[in-house]
Amino acid sequence: MRVLFVGTNPGGGGTESHFISLARSLADAGHEIIAAVRPDDFIHRGLADHPRVRLVPAEFRSRRDLRTIRELSCLMRSLRPDWVVGAFKAEYWGLAVAAKLAGVRLVLFSHLDQRIRPAMVHDFARLVRGIVVPSEYLRRRTIERGVRGDLVAVLPNPIDVDRFTVTSDLRARARHSLGLGDDDLVVGYVGRFEPAKGVMTLASALGQTMARIPRLHALWVGHGKSESELRSLTSATCFESRHHWLPWLDDVSPAYAAMDMLALPSEGSETFGRVLVEAQACGVPVLGARNGGIPEALFEDRTGWLVAPGDVPAWDRAIEMLAGNDARRHRFAERGRRFALQFDSRRIAEKFPRVLASFDGRPVVESPRVERLDPVVTLARKAVAD
Repeated sequence: MRVLFVGTNPGGGGTESHFISLARSLADAGHEIIAAVRPDDFIHRGLADHPRVRLVPAEFRSRRDLRTIRELSCLMRSLRPDWVVGAFKAEYWGLAVAAKLAGVRLVLFSHLDQRIRPAMVHDFARLVRGIVVPSEYLRRRTIERGVRGDLVAVLPNPIDVDRFTVTSDLRARARHSLGLGDDDLVVGYVGRFEPAKGVMTLASALGQTMARIPRLHALWVGHGKSESELRSLTSATCFESRHHWLPWLDDVSPAYAAMDMLALPSEGSETFGRVLVEAQACGVPVLGARNGGIPEALFEDRTGWLVAPGDVPAWDRAIEMLAGNDARRHRFAERGRRFALQFDSRRIAEKFPRVLASFDGRPVVESPRVERLDPVVTLARKAVAD
């Protein structure tokens, strides 16, 4: 199968990571992969070292960049790919026009829970063979907004589980670089520093928990428009020295290696929870907001807990309960990697051609089932506020 991926969005968030993982895995599986991407940006760097991925420079300067539309249409006519795959909403219209002009099949990934204009709903059925979403939650939301159910399929975000493997040596080096001791307990956050991500709630909860647990530290990895406000909030407490900061990393594995648990406290509409799966692959217990598609990215009471979004006391209790029970953290850690295997990029790459086939009227592929682990007896009820 010959597939042309198009993604010229700058930056390095979850959608870009998904783009890289799926393209690499399909190439590893023997498919011919061409990627039209912005030169020297995050996606380009993530694919440049793969010998079976051909990179083509491209850049949408606006939603209706006619020059890029013409260039991509010419590229599609030249390559005659079996499928064109797009991932960024700002490029949907241009890709739809280019694919229509070239007479090739287009499928779009939708990662955000956003309003769809009525005109676009009509265009989806006319210009796009299908829409792929990362969770059952977003599939329901997309259909509620008027898109036909047969046009929407679920394919979870893939991760390279082998890449997210933590050794004792990596953990020791990562913690040493942050000035952390062996006995310190580290709560991590990876993502954008924005109100919708719940970072202020998490920081407020940590301020309370740190007052009771002297060895508790926080590791913040990322960037965003609320970074100054977030830093001010943490520095206003007596625990500023126990907050550690790292910029967004192309390889976040060392950061996970330094953590004892990871929190994703999103209060906006979160459609999946990729960082939760990455952390579990690294053997890190997780706390996720009971919000959107996040519950699909962990196995509650087995690999982590769900906590009410925006509820500072609930997050405080959850962090304290997990920090205060070494045996529970170790059980969650052991099961986390096993849970994450169902999201391994090789498995997702095997499912993707079947998803594509479903858009051509063949039997629709079932959504991947969450692997059920053996039940355990927990020492306390989970910290959840419904």
